[in-house]
Amino acid sequence: MKNNIIRIMRIILCIFYIAFIFHMTLCNRSVSAEYIFYGPFWEIREHMWGDIIKNIVLFIPLGAIIGGRKCVIIGFLLSCGIEITQYFLRLGYCEIDDVLNNTIGTIIGALINLLIVYRYSKLLK
Repeated sequence: MKNNIIRIMRIILCIFYIAFIFHMTLCNRSVSAEYIFYGPFWEIREHMWGDIIKNIVLFIPLGAIIGGRKCVIIGFLLSCGIEITQYFLRLGYCEIDDVLNNTIGTIIGALINLLIVYRYSKLLK
């Protein structure tokens, strides 16, 4: 029973956090007159470290909430979906770097989840 409650809480938290990600990445953008696409490592070449860090940090909670290997796939697909939507709706920039950075953030979150689960299981023993 306790595990079911925790699972339901994680699902609800995940849905709300994904809605937050959509709000931050799609709803806060104005429509551009043209389609803007930047290839790989554009942010690194332009020294846009703040954007890189923001993209990584944005997806850490998602990985921490979901956990496991599946969260990396979910984070990657969610990020791809956001970038494709940004391109076709002309909302901000469509960047391969964002997909990479968001996936890195999801992996960091998954590692945090793994650490928490490991620590929690040691406390119960």
